[in-house]
Parts: sequence; structure tokens; C-alpha cells
Amino acid sequence: MTDRINFSSAGAVRKQTRPQPTDYAPYHTFPEFDDGITAYMEGRHDNPHDGVAAQAWDRGSEYAMRVVRFSQS
Repeated sequence: MTDRINFSSAGAVRKQTRPQPTDYAPYHTFPEFDDGITAYMEGRHDNPHDGVAAQAWDRGSEYAMRVVRFSQS
């Protein structure tokens, strides 16, 4: 049956890999990406940018959060 769940694979824990800046391409090439990393590490969470720069900043902040979480696991 196609509607049955394969419980042996459903309960498997996905192996975590260390986040990489390239996971956020092309935003990782913007200077605002690095600003987002710094802001996250300093506890600043208000994005000061607009448009694409704001997206790059946000991705940098998210990347930093993921790296911290990965290092704590």
C-alpha cells in the first residue's frame, strides 16, 4: 500500500552536518551577510537594512544561529 508509513525510516534521526555559508548562496557573498553574523553574535536582532541587503543580513544571522546550535549539539 502506498499510504503506509515505513516506520523503520520514519524514526531515523537525520545526521546533522555543520552549516556552511554557501548554504545561503548567493547571499553569503554580500557584506551584509557578515554584518548579520556579527549582529547575532553580539545579541543584536534588529535588521537595519532594506531589500536584498536585508535578506543577506537575515541569512547571515540565521547562519550564525545554526552554527551555534550545531556546536552545542
